[in-house]
Amino acid sequence: MSLMVGSIVQLERNALSNWPTLVRELFIFVKDWAPFLILSAIILMVVPATIKRYTTPVVILRSIEKKLDVFRDWVCVDSEDDYNDNHRVTVFQYKKSYWGILFNRRNWTYKHFPWSLERNPRSGWLVPVVRSGHSSKRAKTVFWAPDDGPNCEGFAGKAWGTDCMATIDSLPCIKSTSSDQQKNKYCKDTETPNHLINKYIENDKPPARSFAAFPLKVMGENWGVVVIDSQSANGIDFNQIQTAMTKLTPVLSILLEEL
Repeated sequence: MSLMVGSIVQLERNALSNWPTLVRELFIFVKDWAPFLILSAIILMVVPATIKRYTTPVVILRSIEKKLDVFRDWVCVDSEDDYNDNHRVTVFQYKKSYWGILFNRRNWTYKHFPWSLERNPRSGWLVPVVRSGHSSKRAKTVFWAPDDGPNCEGFAGKAWGTDCMATIDSLPCIKSTSSDQQKNKYCKDTETPNHLINKYIENDKPPARSFAAFPLKVMGENWGVVVIDSQSANGIDFNQIQTAMTKLTPVLSILLEEL
């Protein structure tokens, strides 16, 4: 449309004198209102594209949340009539570069400074994208996922680094009164950094007591991981996970292609 309007603008009024009246008046109108018409054309192209760009992910994420809710109810044996936060399914996406840690004020303190020459915003991270439940959405914890698999953090990192399912249960209840020995053993068993465990305790959020995690592929490529965690020592039915995975992952992969 803008090309057509531009062509009309270049026409001289004298060149239109022999044209039919209706056509001449139409061309004169377009010529006089050319800037407005071009601006309108741009708006008509940009606005719908922008709306689609920002609303499509929201719709897709809500669809994924519903799938995760079903998955959680399937594999978390104690989720019924319990708080959402106590039994969760979270999808993490692998990002080679993640600058979000720069905006966490906690990371600028000496005690919790997270970076080094190897551990930096461009060294690979697992970032939460979507989570089950309606009251546990504010997933902010990211896990370091460098190319060196053994150094990947957390249970999410373990599944990512090994490219296979990882499970553990019967973990102790870690709280402020727990001994350093108990905390260190928990960190070793779950491959979670000590500073993350201390952060959970400081925020009065006891770490989970059972975990399961498995890698997620989209279009045949490694995309991220799915992590199930429960506050119950035996809160995950590991026997059901494989069956649930065969139902969830194909649909999840298709939905994630659109993000």
